[in-house]
Amino acid sequence: MSNYWLRLLEEDDLEFLLKTETDPQNLEFTTLEERPDKAMLKEFLLSDHDLEKYGQLRQAIDSKNGIAGFIDLYDADPKFLSAGVGIFIAEDFRKKGAALSALKLLAEQMKAKGYKSLYAEAKENNPISLSLFNKAGYSSTAGENRMIKFLLAL
Repeated sequence: MSNYWLRLLEEDDLEFLLKTETDPQNLEFTTLEERPDKAMLKEFLLSDHDLEKYGQLRQAIDSKNGIAGFIDLYDADPKFLSAGVGIFIAEDFRKKGAALSALKLLAEQMKAKGYKSLYAEAKENNPISLSLFNKAGYSSTAGENRMIKFLLAL
């Protein structure tokens, strides 16, 4: 049994989400070009979180000790039954199994929905992410722009 579970975002997650999205230490590993503000994030939290409708979904990685981080699906493709994965783990939860548990839980969710594959990208200078996706069973291939691509067949 995992110490972590995935859940949809709630309005009460706003402060944690704001801290995560605006922390300068997280900028190195994000692909976002613009930092969201509190109003944008509140609007996001109150929006319809429908993977099939919008092709993306963010879930909280929760635990009995609070939110461990977030796991995102993006570019979900219902025709090819595949989606991209992004993950963020709060500093207090790093190296405690939260990320690996979340990736496994997400893979189970998506397999149950009929998806055939998940993929991810990590910068080649991010050894923690590279190791994580390998441990989670993703196969790695060379990517572009100093990125490593990962693929998990479900």
